[in-house]
Amino acid sequence: MRVEADVLKGLFSKSMVDIVGHVSNLIKQCEGISMLLLVGGFSESEMLHHAIRKEFPDKRIIIPEDAGLSVLKGAVLFGHKPDYISSRVMRYTYGIGTRLDFNRNIHDQTRLVIIDGKEMCKKCFWPIIKSNQATTVGTKVRNRLHSTKKFEKRLVLPVYASYKESPMYIDEPGCMHIGTVYINIPNPSENTLYINVEFYFGNTELTVTTTVEGTGHTETAKFDLV
Repeated sequence: MRVEADVLKGLFSKSMVDIVGHVSNLIKQCEGISMLLLVGGFSESEMLHHAIRKEFPDKRIIIPEDAGLSVLKGAVLFGHKPDYISSRVMRYTYGIGTRLDFNRNIHDQTRLVIIDGKEMCKKCFWPIIKSNQATTVGTKVRNRLHSTKKFEKRLVLPVYASYKESPMYIDEPGCMHIGTVYINIPNPSENTLYINVEFYFGNTELTVTTTVEGTGHTETAKFDLV
């Protein structure tokens, strides 16, 4: 079967434009980049080589031997020895959705709710770790939260990721819901419940562990970061 060269190039043109655009955005965000390392199956394409070299003539382009297998080999090595990767840079800002005490100076009036006679702001983003922050394997971030209702039988802890470094609300553009931790309360009461929340970063998964003070009740959930 014969295929015209222009037709074949057209099949990959959008992918190349997207890759070049994404690399260009990354270079603008990070100063001092002098070389580019191409890995993965598509990195062996001469068309991609040409597009990259044309767009970034001042950068040194490195294409290792067996570039198509680099990602696979890296995954296998990481599976056998996770500490091969000493640290990771957070792509997103991670946090939880919650209600906070309403502050008329900073919160949107439309988000005001009254709970047990108290003014609260709904759908707030409580940041745990911010984007572009480096984390080593096993990095742990601890926060102490509390319930907002009397006699709650279950606390819901929705986990979010955002492209923004400091989002204020969970429904802002670029904010994504990645999962939820449900915390069952064995003996609900009218007293405020305090929960210790621990986030473990630096691996391919985000692990969240919650412990209710006074009861010792613990829940754990994992979220894929790949």
